Amino acid sequence: MKFYKKGLGKSFRAVSLVGSFGLMMGAAILVGYYLGSYIDKKLGTAPWFMLIFLLAFIAGAFIKFIQSTREINDNKQ
Repeated sequence: MKFYKKGLGKSFRAVSLVGSFGLMMGAAILVGYYLGSYIDKKLGTAPWFMLIFLLAFIAGAFIKFIQSTREINDNKQ
């Protein structure tokens, strides 16, 4: 591709990483909240499982983001 040879490929990759982080964080919040709320309703332990799952899924999204940025940085070198 012409764009990749000119260095624009790296810029597009960085923009896609930021965009995917936003989507990943939004999905982690939604899944963690709804899964935790569902378990809380079944067990009657509100809001503990919701908080645990929400924090766990957010931490997982950050870990995945850090892994992705490290992978991109390793490919540059």
